[in-house]
Amino acid sequence: MFCSKCGFKLESDAMFCDSCGEAQEQQKSEQAQEATVPASEKPAKNNKLEFFIVVMLGITALLTALASYNGAEYASSQAENYIESNLQASNRNTAHNEAMTALLNILAQFNEINSVGVDLEYARENNNLYEINRLEYKMNGLIKLLDGNIASSGFSENPLSFVEWSEEEIEKFFDSFYDESERFADIANAHLKQGIFDSTISSRYGIVTVIYAVTLFMLGIVSPLKSGKNKRVVVGISMVTFSIATLYMLGLWLLY
Repeated sequence: MFCSKCGFKLESDAMFCDSCGEAQEQQKSEQAQEATVPASEKPAKNNKLEFFIVVMLGITALLTALASYNGAEYASSQAENYIESNLQASNRNTAHNEAMTALLNILAQFNEINSVGVDLEYARENNNLYEINRLEYKMNGLIKLLDGNIASSGFSENPLSFVEWSEEEIEKFFDSFYDESERFADIANAHLKQGIFDSTISSRYGIVTVIYAVTLFMLGIVSPLKSGKNKRVVVGISMVTFSIATLYMLGLWLLY
C-alpha cells in the first residue's frame, strides 16, 4: 500500500503516512470495497441454485402425488378383483354342489333301471310272464321318470330317451353337469389373475413414491448447507434419484 498524497510505501494496516502524515482512511476504505466486489457475485449464484431447488421441489411433489394416486387406483382395483374372484369361486362351489346332487339323483335312477333290467332278463330266461309284465311296466315308468328329470334339469336337449343314447352322448351328458361350475371357475381365475397384476403394479408405484420421497428429502436439506460444493453434490444426487423415479413411472405408463 502507498500513501495517497506522497506515494510513500506503507504497511497494509497503516492509518497515517510515515513520511507526510496524511491519513489513509479513504484508501483503506476503497480497498475494502474493492475486496468485497467479487463476493457480491455469490448471492446471484446462490439465488439461481435456490430457485432451481424450489422448482424441483414443486415438480417432485406433483409427481409424488401422481404416483401415489396411480398406486391407490391399482390397489383399489386389486381389492375389487379379489372380492369378485371370491364371489365367483363361491358361485362355482354352489353350482358344483348342485350339479353333483342332480347327477347323483340321476345316477341312482339309472342304477335302479339297470337293476330292474337284470331282474327282467332273469324273468325272461325263466319265462315268468307275471314278472316279465310287472318288471316291464316298472322299467317303462322308471325310464319316463328319468327322461323327465333329465329334461327338467336343463343339462341336455337330446329329444331321444336316455336309454337310446350312445355312449358318447351319455359321457357328454355327464360332463355337462359341471359346465356351469367351470364357467364360474374361469371367471374367478380371471379376476384373481387381474388382482395379482394390479397388486404388482400398485407395489411398483409404491417404489416410485418412495424414490420421489427420498428426492424431496435430499432437496430439502440443501438450503441449510453452507458449502457450495456440498450443495451441488446433494442436488446432483437428488437429480439422479429424480431421474430414476421418473423413468420408472414412465415405463409403467408405457407398458401398462
